[in-house]
Amino acid sequence: MSAPQEQASTVSLGRLADVDLLPARDEQSRSWATSIGTFGSVSWIRGLSLLRGGSKPHPLCGLLERPILTLPISPTKRISDLWVEFADTIGLPESRAIDVLAPHVAPPLSKTSPEVSGRLRLVPDRSSYRGTAGLLRDAHVDEGDPSDWLLVSLGRHAPLAHSAAIIATLDEPKRNKDVVLLHADGVLTGTWLIRRRTLESVPSRGYVDFAEQHVSRVSADGGLAVINVQRPLLQPIRSLDAYLNLAAAHATDTEDRAEGAPRFGFIEGQTSVPASVRLLDSIVLKGAKLPARCTVVRSVIGRHAVVRPGETILHRTHV
Repeated sequence: MSAPQEQASTVSLGRLADVDLLPARDEQSRSWATSIGTFGSVSWIRGLSLLRGGSKPHPLCGLLERPILTLPISPTKRISDLWVEFADTIGLPESRAIDVLAPHVAPPLSKTSPEVSGRLRLVPDRSSYRGTAGLLRDAHVDEGDPSDWLLVSLGRHAPLAHSAAIIATLDEPKRNKDVVLLHADGVLTGTWLIRRRTLESVPSRGYVDFAEQHVSRVSADGGLAVINVQRPLLQPIRSLDAYLNLAAAHATDTEDRAEGAPRFGFIEGQTSVPASVRLLDSIVLKGAKLPARCTVVRSVIGRHAVVRPGETILHRTHV
């Protein structure tokens, strides 16, 4: 099994065309990540931070009026639970919270929200004009050892099943490296490794973007590395189909299910619906109401949805 490799970068921020990438591997070695049978502990990674917001409103968040991390993928599991499982698998100590960094532009979120219950810790932005590097600096610069490595990832995505196995194979980067970009054959994965000390150079005030500004400075000083991990690490959840496909991937298959037949259909929480309601590859969110004899196909029903008795809802985010 070939391990991912580290190399120096000639990155010109945000433009992968300027990155000196590793050569592509053959198909046999490309499948190495799926064959890992056991997971190792990445003891040198001392924290996990999820960037919850973005520069543009998230279409699915806006429709459902909920942050992505709070969405259920089964009757008992949310997307945030996948990140907790990821942290456990790479060996992040249970005593270390998973920080959810919430930029000012992100949808409002209460500290008592299910998203931040248990192991997740909400870290709100201190100002409306800070940027991702500024937010990381404010959250982490004064916590822990300056040489600690932090794993930073996009919180509006879900970790793929093989992601923890890939991260668990990484060796600690060289001492002179402060930021490591993880890519999959030329495509950025939305996951970075950063050393806590690099955040000391981020100004304590004003807007500083991580990818377009801070990484450029690190690269100019020779502190940037690039690792080709061969496979994507995250599943974007930008659309109804992406959300439903994620739920389908975590559904429990039955042996007698015909090919192409619906894989799941569930109701979040204690929401009650009539027994005559049919849910086919669909999700009913907490607080939603459905009348008798309606059929819901590849759709998500929100708490404000108005559905008529006997109606068929087909491929819609009905809120």
